[in-house]
Amino acid sequence: LSEVLYVRQPRGFEEVSRSHVWRLKKALYGLKQAGREWNVELNSCLIEYGLCSTREDPCVYTHPTNELIVLIYVDDI
Repeated sequence: LSEVLYVRQPRGFEEVSRSHVWRLKKALYGLKQAGREWNVELNSCLIEYGLCSTREDPCVYTHPTNELIVLIYVDDI
């Protein structure tokens, strides 16, 4: 995460305390930042494998030497 976020202890834990909070190390499902964090992670992985996003559509990735095209729509690949 690019910013510091804290969450309260989830229900169901044995030691329930309103004073306990947890600092998040990565995005959780449902956070406003989760979609952006996923996109950043996915983009870096695709670039690591040699794919490049196109100028026309940043959600379309191609490989310069292979006949490979990857389309991203929200969180579906």
